[in-house]
Amino acid sequence: MVTLIDDQGNVTNLKRNSVTRIFAGFYTSEVSNLDDARGAIISKTFFINLANNEQTGLRLIARISGNRNRMVKQSENPNYLTSEATGGTVILPATYPWLDNSQTNQSNNQPTFKTDDADYNTLRKYDLTPILLTNPSFTAGGDQYGQTVSLAPFQSTQNKNQFINSRFSDVSSDEDFYSYRRPGDGNFTFNLDTAENFYGRVNDTTSSNPSDFIWGGGFMSDGTPTTASAYPVSTGDETLEVQITHPWVTSYAAYRKAYSNLTGDTSNTVLPATPAGGVNCADAPAGNGTANVLFRQSKFINLTAKETLGKYQAIYLNEKTLDLIQLANSANFSGIVWPNGQTLQASPSITAVPTLGDPTNSNLVNGGAGYSRNIKTSFETFDQYTLGTHSCGSYLFLSGDTHESLQTGGDSVQSSTIIQFGQSNSLNIPLVFQYRMTDYFGTGSGADGGIGNIGGDSTGATTNLTYAKKIGFDVYPNNQDPFQYDIEVFSAYRSNKLNLDVFPSKTVTKGLNDLEKVLTKLSPSVTATRVNNVVKGGGGFNKGLFAADSFNGNVF
Repeated sequence: MVTLIDDQGNVTNLKRNSVTRIFAGFYTSEVSNLDDARGAIISKTFFINLANNEQTGLRLIARISGNRNRMVKQSENPNYLTSEATGGTVILPATYPWLDNSQTNQSNNQPTFKTDDADYNTLRKYDLTPILLTNPSFTAGGDQYGQTVSLAPFQSTQNKNQFINSRFSDVSSDEDFYSYRRPGDGNFTFNLDTAENFYGRVNDTTSSNPSDFIWGGGFMSDGTPTTASAYPVSTGDETLEVQITHPWVTSYAAYRKAYSNLTGDTSNTVLPATPAGGVNCADAPAGNGTANVLFRQSKFINLTAKETLGKYQAIYLNEKTLDLIQLANSANFSGIVWPNGQTLQASPSITAVPTLGDPTNSNLVNGGAGYSRNIKTSFETFDQYTLGTHSCGSYLFLSGDTHESLQTGGDSVQSSTIIQFGQSNSLNIPLVFQYRMTDYFGTGSGADGGIGNIGGDSTGATTNLTYAKKIGFDVYPNNQDPFQYDIEVFSAYRSNKLNLDVFPSKTVTKGLNDLEKVLTKLSPSVTATRVNNVVKGGGGFNKGLFAADSFNGNVF
């Protein structure tokens, strides 16, 4: 039996080979008791509960078996034609030669892609479907933002011998949950810049005004942040900016430490030890470009439920900057302009910082290997202090403390996980839906700063919105067909129900009485309707016209 349990203990029976819709709450209700509701990030953790109601043990096996520290096999043919890559019939990031599952990284030098596994190559594609690890373990001196294992908020891969897998497409194979094409222009996402929005200011304001609350993109010579009075004219609120109380920009020392922690750059060449004369952290070449590296979100998050690709998320993608530069300069891609006008390249926001992506720089991070990480796939705590439409949205992901919490007990094809009879022996796999429906627009910090802008919209035109994401997962009982489930999780800013308290009671009573008279003439049987009950019930005006406490999702 597979069910979904929410954070209040409510149980939903999941529909096998179908989609189950789950409501994750109204944002206004979720933040109502917070000390600082502005820009708050709501994280709803559900648990996929795998239980056995039979007396004999339920044996779960893996679809892809092998070394549990290794990434699942490739679902895209690495022996593609250049025209297949540029045309999008091959999802290029799945074939990158530096990936753990590439032919180059196999001891037998054989490709992991199998032409005879159409089910995996078209429907499941676990290699392109990321998960998030909340407490991964690393070897001493290991990369904390690695390709297969990464700290949040970045993707981790699905590894071999998992008894549960997140799936690329829905059970019908009609729709995907992840998109290789980004929203808006439909360009391919082959590097971090094509998949993520990042800091939007092209130059530092070089000044500081106590009445401003937008970070200006740099620091004064005494280490205090510069400020701005408004968004850049070129972008308006369609940007990702930072409020001045964000912990990373309250001082130059805090900013420098955050940058070093993320990138491993301790060279003092990009961010000097002291900000003598001031430091411009905005876009290169005017600035050093470090703000573009620090402040980012997926391009898919801020889409509402009804927008094109609104329920999609970014594919798994690892950018190893120097290797991507080498691939772009190879005979297959050098000088090739893709049909949509793109050219394969490493992320310009990364290569603009010499210590991260300049192959000739003597201070390259990661021992000379350059910058490398996966796409951002969740909010982090300090994202609360960001501004603009690109800062709001939602994420949905399968999670675990470590890979081991999702895997069988060994590396062999015979390895399995046994679930014994009874709910007390069940397994719980976290499924997390995060949403943020206001930005941190306003002065100061805390409740005194207001509620922020809904959806980051500074015009005030947005008064309600709905975010939704979909995900699918597979469980493999021994000697049975896979158990397949799709889930859509959605949330709204506020309820659409008519609240009669906002109208004068006399006006409401007169309006309802008039409505009753009309309905009675049309059909005498209507006198016992809800309208009649509200009019004659007395004291019922706070209940609204619709079924009590119901939500039908009509806020899209």
